[in-house]
Amino acid sequence: MLRKTIVRVVKSKINEGVASILKELDLNLRIKPRFEYSFEALVKSFILKETKQIKSNRALANYIRNRQEDAISLGFLKDGNNNIKTPNRRTFDYFIRNHLDVPTKEVIEFVSTTIRETAEKFGLELKIDNAERNSNKSIILTNYQYQKEQRLMELANKVKQLVSPHIGIRTKANAKYTKNDILDVLVHAAIEHAFTNSGAQSYKNLIGKGPASNTILYRLNKENLKEIQEGFIAACDRMLREALKRKVLKGRKFDVAIDTTFLHFYGKEHPNMVWSKEDRGTNKYFGFITLDIVEGGSRFVVYALPVFSGQKQSDLVKELIDHTKKFIRINNLYADRGFANADMFRLLDEENVNYLIPLPDDRGIKALINTVKPPFVVKDYVRGGYKIPYVVLVEGTKGLMKLATNKKIDRSDIGLLNRLPKMYSKRWGIETGYRVKKKEGLVRTTSRNYKIRYFYFMFSVLLYNIWILTSLLVALNLDADDIKKCMITFKFLLKNLYNSHPS
Repeated sequence: MLRKTIVRVVKSKINEGVASILKELDLNLRIKPRFEYSFEALVKSFILKETKQIKSNRALANYIRNRQEDAISLGFLKDGNNNIKTPNRRTFDYFIRNHLDVPTKEVIEFVSTTIRETAEKFGLELKIDNAERNSNKSIILTNYQYQKEQRLMELANKVKQLVSPHIGIRTKANAKYTKNDILDVLVHAAIEHAFTNSGAQSYKNLIGKGPASNTILYRLNKENLKEIQEGFIAACDRMLREALKRKVLKGRKFDVAIDTTFLHFYGKEHPNMVWSKEDRGTNKYFGFITLDIVEGGSRFVVYALPVFSGQKQSDLVKELIDHTKKFIRINNLYADRGFANADMFRLLDEENVNYLIPLPDDRGIKALINTVKPPFVVKDYVRGGYKIPYVVLVEGTKGLMKLATNKKIDRSDIGLLNRLPKMYSKRWGIETGYRVKKKEGLVRTTSRNYKIRYFYFMFSVLLYNIWILTSLLVALNLDADDIKKCMITFKFLLKNLYNSHPS
């Protein structure tokens, strides 16, 4: 009976929009207590969302707020000031978690599917983009934030399509959950900075279904570590090529920075762990080294490698540089004082890479500090038996800096000397990536399985690069001069990411 009613209403209201169609439908929903908005109005909102293929609850809230007639048709009421009161994104999220039961979900799916099928027979296009183009166009042109969010959802899906095929999770054709289902749970767990178990359970409570944590861990453990590594490298390479192809990374040369990340480990000794100074009750870690582009607004992770005990630091850096040179030319390389050793300086000179690296206070540096006044340049300074072309003592924002470099320095060029601390400050751009990779984008785990540990770290690197690339593409798509204006928060990107599914 409901199907016949929907078909009849669509025929009569085909030119008036989805909200007008829903206004005529009595869904016979079981009465629920009102908490702030009409239960039926909220259910009809989700039917609208499914029918018009609106990707997120935030976009749904914006859509309804900007269309008063549609809001009234859905059943939202006016307040005492004669203004229509509509729900925000948090209200929709709360409604899903606490009020949307299985029978109601079935009603939403049935009604939205029937409307779409019936509309297709009469040539009515119900997708959000065309609906936006054909109704209330002035709002679209002035609501910059809404445009940004719409482009974000479109581009998040495209970027996801770029990288998803490279991620090494194989599932059988008849498996209950696909690779994308597993990745969506991991994205959700990353948002919550949760363990696999709690993240999987939270995702299931939010969405209504999803793979359990033991299913995810089983699938990851079945994969070959080398193939996992090759997949993540291919995914990062693919995004970097896309960024260069779209010219969202501008310039012929790029400043880069190298940094190490140590993830605390509290278990028994593990063959893949490294030792370092004690922090938060442990001196055992899983280590990684990354090379990032650190140009403003374009801070990409170009390459990442695991760090194991016994490896030479310079060998790791050489692999990072060799891989990077396949894609871009390096202008300057920045690193912290942990890289200030003879092997590193020798390698960078041999690779013809300009560097700027602060030196620790050894005996020679202390003697210089006591005898000269900055800014001051020392040529052919010997450290560890190797001659560093130049060491510059110069005041930075946080005190005296002792910078080793192979850039040709004229002692009389005081302007250049004073600019060196600002140049080196680009390295701090890597700290945002460090925070994302170690905290905001990392699924937590206590597993001793190195494949799990490696996968989760590289997954956080991948999410970080997706965030940067999507933001840059949004800016390009909106023809924005100020990239910062188009930057989205990392968490907002992730929430849209697991709502966008590759076709």
